Amino acid sequence: MLTCFDVANYFCWLAKTLSSSLTHMALQKHVYYAQGFHLGLYGKPLFIEEIKAWDHGPVVPLLWQECTRYGSNPIPAPEYLDISLYSELQITLLDRVYSKFGHLNAFLLSEMTHNEPTWKNAYPQGVITTDAMKEFFETCLNSDNSLKNCLLPSNNNNLKQQPDVNSVTPTVESNLRKSKGFQAYLASKNERSEVYRRLAES
Repeated sequence: MLTCFDVANYFCWLAKTLSSSLTHMALQKHVYYAQGFHLGLYGKPLFIEEIKAWDHGPVVPLLWQECTRYGSNPIPAPEYLDISLYSELQITLLDRVYSKFGHLNAFLLSEMTHNEPTWKNAYPQGVITTDAMKEFFETCLNSDNSLKNCLLPSNNNNLKQQPDVNSVTPTVESNLRKSKGFQAYLASKNERSEVYRRLAES
């Protein structure tokens, strides 16, 4: 299982790759949505650290402690990202969460989370439980097939039933290695940008 820092580093590195950046508030919301959609799709958390309902939306306190020193400035990306830490399904999910939310500013992301029961029911300062997130994001995905199709890897309709996202069949692994999201990391910076533009428009 990843940590919140692994997820945050991935998003910051991805933003830098696309000549962009993430502020602390925006990063927190990306990490929250990654956790939520992972729970909704696979029934298991992406990372182990707890999320709390703070004034500006969901926050991972441990990540806040690490990033608060940057204030409202962009969070620097790691110089090197060990891509082997991430499964192919995790890569695909993080790619597509970024393609969906990366263009939104931090305050809009915060406002979005304020309209969600996961935050409302835990505020102020309460823990947003993985059970609550799983229920909410499963409902969102089940009521919006376009959203589910956007987040799931292509040609993998049975992933929702997988007991462990790391124990996929060799066939599924082979298909994922050919997916746009995974191939982006084997491509040049310009090729990556084109892939993510297409993902964002899909």
